[in-house]
Amino acid sequence: MATDSCPCRTSQPWHEGTKAAAFNGSVMGIASTTDWDTPSSFSNYGTTDAWIAAPGDYVISTFPGGTHPSASGTSFSSPLVAGTAPLLISAKPSLNQKQAASALSHAVRLTPDLNHGRLDVYQAIAAWLNNSSSNSGSCSLFCW
Repeated sequence: MATDSCPCRTSQPWHEGTKAAAFNGSVMGIASTTDWDTPSSFSNYGTTDAWIAAPGDYVISTFPGGTHPSASGTSFSSPLVAGTAPLLISAKPSLNQKQAASALSHAVRLTPDLNHGRLDVYQAIAAWLNNSSSNSGSCSLFCW
């Protein structure tokens, strides 16, 4: 792997010379939580690896053959966070990247290892509609 490559999922094991995408100041690292709001065993966490968390354990999904088993991974957590952005935009179309990060930072605090906490879509939208300009973290996420 080239030294400037970035694994796309935070649950991937480290390889010498690679950097997690979450270490880029304009990328949001997403951690996974369980149904009990604890960090998932397979997910990286910590203030540098995870900017926010979302459920990712035992998510019921569609599989080949029309089955619907449960599966786990940050690949289930990330779309929940990413899907909040269109909801924010539909609530108030003038959203920019810094405002999106600020709104998303209004999460359910769980543990310092999950940085801003677990995604709370209702609080994110409420913060955006109330024009909250505070960003509860020092992350430069989305701020370019």
